Parts: sequence; C-alpha cells; structure tokens
Amino acid sequence: IQKKALQVGVIFSGPESDIENRAWLAAFKRRMQILRIDYRLDVFYLPNQHAAGDVIRIFDAIQHSKFDYLIVNSISGYLRPGLERILKQGAPEVIMSQFSTPLNIWRFHPPLTYIGVDPSQSMVQLASYLDRRLSINATIDVIAVDGAYLYENLCTTFLNALESLGRSVRDYYIVTDTQEEGYRATMALSDPATSKLPVLTEQFIFSCTPNISMGVWQALNDLDVPQTYTNSWSGKPPYMENAYQHLLVTVLGMHDSKAIAAAEIIKAHMESRLLPGVYGERSQLITQDMDKQTLNIMYDQACIYSRPLWPH
Repeated sequence: IQKKALQVGVIFSGPESDIENRAWLAAFKRRMQILRIDYRLDVFYLPNQHAAGDVIRIFDAIQHSKFDYLIVNSISGYLRPGLERILKQGAPEVIMSQFSTPLNIWRFHPPLTYIGVDPSQSMVQLASYLDRRLSINATIDVIAVDGAYLYENLCTTFLNALESLGRSVRDYYIVTDTQEEGYRATMALSDPATSKLPVLTEQFIFSCTPNISMGVWQALNDLDVPQTYTNSWSGKPPYMENAYQHLLVTVLGMHDSKAIAAAEIIKAHMESRLLPGVYGERSQLITQDMDKQTLNIMYDQACIYSRPLWPH
C-alpha cells in the first residue's frame, strides 16, 4: 500500500523523437500501470553531443525534484560526476539502463541495478553468423566510437569473438558517435586511391553504434558498390525500403524487456525483496533471408508493449 506517489526521473541520451526512447517510455508506463504503482514521471533528454551546461541543468532539476528513483540509459564524462554524487548520497536510487556490466569505479557505492543486454552473447552470436555468411576472402573493417561505454564494450567483445574464429580486421576507425561521422568514415574507406572497397571482394563494415550504422548504411547506398555490407542495431534502418541491399544483419535487442525490468525492480524494491545486481537481456539476429512473417514474430516478441510505435 503506497502512502504517496513515487517520483521517478529518467535521463535519456538522444532526442525525444528517437523511436527507442519513445518505445522504452511506452513499455515502462504500461508495466507500471499493470503493477498498479502510483508514480509521477519526469523525463530529461540529453543531446547525443551534449555539453557540460546540458548536464548541469538536468542535475539542478533533479536536486529540486526529490526523486525516489532515477533511471539513466547512458554515461559520459559530463554525466559521471553528477551520478557519482547521487550514488554516494544514496538518494535517489539509481537504475542504470543499457548497462550489463557493473562499473568498477562504482563498486563501493553501486546503483540499485544494472539493466542491459549481455554483450558476450550478442557479439559472439554476431561474429559466428558473419564467419558463416562471409566468404573466406571477405574483408572486415570497424568503425568504432570513443567515450560510449556500452558500445566500446560491445565493439571489444565483437573483435575478440572474430579473432577467436580466425578472422582479422583490416582497418579500425574511431570517430564521434554521429551519423555524419559514420558517413564520412565510409567515404574514406571508399577512396579509389586506397581501394578500400574492392568490387570483386565481399566487404563488411562493422558499425559500433546505431548512429554510425545509419551513416554507414547511407554511404553504402549512395556509393552502391556491390557486395558491401554493414550491420544495424534494433529497428534502424531495416524498416526502410530497400534497406537490405547493403544491410547484412541487425542486432535486435529485447526492447520492452529492459523497460519492464526497470518497473519490476522498482516494485521489488518497494516491497524490500532481494534484487539482482545485474539484469542481462538477450538479443536476436535479423538476417537477409528472413521472410516478413518471421520478422513480425521477432518484433512482436521484442516489443511486447511498444509494437504499435514501430513501423510495420
């Protein structure tokens, strides 16, 4: 029995229009409704390329809001000091979303729970599929980002999995996490003087983040070089027409499950039940050879509550 409504804050990386942010909110609200939790929700959006001022404004609002729970789906050099102060104070309770590995720097004052996708499972699965799908002479390049904890972890795990299969990476680019940088890096790979994208050899460019993936995919479509591919994350961009021409595989996370887990963690904490330190979700691979019926089934499983928001 609640004596007062809970105050819940959410910090999203990316704009309000981002479909993944919208889907997470829809699933979280629906699960909180099913659990019959009385709460008030405040949502903050950080630009992908944010500055110190953006973070200061958010933490000023948090300081005056007296939240019971704060859910955060990313971390950056600007965000970390403010989160560390909250963790040391012990209020509000912090739930880290999109994180499946505890941060060593917070071992003495950890968040309530980490929620994320198991990077080992998903990246080993991806590397294994690529090893089977790509020819023995195929070249693999990587476009990674610096400073994005989640995707740095994924990228490292992917590279280790490739190496264990006897596959090597030819070029490794580190860029900022924007669609434009992904586009420019792909154009650099296509420079005729360096012959980075040979016509007669299969070429796969591993895109470390959704933003990079969109830029790479757009560049490959503009170049229209045969047998050149990349990967995407979640629903970007396989919903677009003709996306599969240069899109080989999509890593589909169980979107709603992570939002559901956050609601269930809050419910369990209110009832003083034991909580997991880490909640790891699985992911699935969407490949070129899947028919529309199979795709719809997979999306229905991944987006239990938010399916209407995603393009069909």
